[in-house]
Amino acid sequence: MTAQPALSPELSALLRLLDDTDERIAHAVEEKILTYGEIALAALEPYVKADDTVIRDRVSCLIAKIASARFLAEIRVLHDESETLPDGDIDLEFGVGSLARFAYPFYEQYELEETLASFARRLQTRISLCSTHGEVLKAFIYFFTCEEMFAGNTDDYYNPDNSYINKVLELRRGIPISLSVVWLMAARRLNLPLTGVNLPGHFMLKYDVPKADVYIDPFSGGKILSRLDCVKFMTNAGYQFSEKHLAPTTNRQILIRMLNNLIEIYFQRSDRLRAEPLKRAIEILI
Repeated sequence: MTAQPALSPELSALLRLLDDTDERIAHAVEEKILTYGEIALAALEPYVKADDTVIRDRVSCLIAKIASARFLAEIRVLHDESETLPDGDIDLEFGVGSLARFAYPFYEQYELEETLASFARRLQTRISLCSTHGEVLKAFIYFFTCEEMFAGNTDDYYNPDNSYINKVLELRRGIPISLSVVWLMAARRLNLPLTGVNLPGHFMLKYDVPKADVYIDPFSGGKILSRLDCVKFMTNAGYQFSEKHLAPTTNRQILIRMLNNLIEIYFQRSDRLRAEPLKRAIEILI
């Protein structure tokens, strides 16, 4: 639990009314608490596991609303900052970190950065012993699949946690795009020529070196594929192949695809409280 800041007398008084049985008072209290934004978020954290189910439910709803507002504000900043960059692309690490905080409001960006930095330090030691691109790629794949034990979550594919980077890092399980993002972010810290490939129905990576088309599927244990393998994969899945499907994808496209995956899951679950902010995030990014 994070350290709690000193609360204003008004906010302290509002928190004491979280269990009020009068629905009109409860609504007024919740609306007022929401005006405190992130200050209220920190103040509400101790109540997440309250014994009183009424308090727990109200706090859960308040936290979700505050986290959603913060998430959309961060996405707007992400988009606005990208417009000042030469390539106009967004910061992927911040984007997936912000998405994680949408569902897990107390997850901190530095936690993601520290984990990736740790991966990069350990990988650098292994890669420094390699003399060819093939050896580098083999060491890179071995690190994530055999040492860190990342794998596709085939048992619970449609669990939303497969798309939240903090849970992917914690559980070492994910879907094709989230696993690829972990590998991609680590590779970028080492200046390795790894890019995302936004295939319909399945996201993977390309190790982009001259005179070679080497594709990697993190979801399938780091399986290496050729260009022809990718084409066959698409046609066998019922998609019409186009060269654009093998083109390097942008950070913006990656984040939008992750958002779309979650939107589909939440709409299937009739969870509009989660789905609607994600839809608005895409509208900001497009």
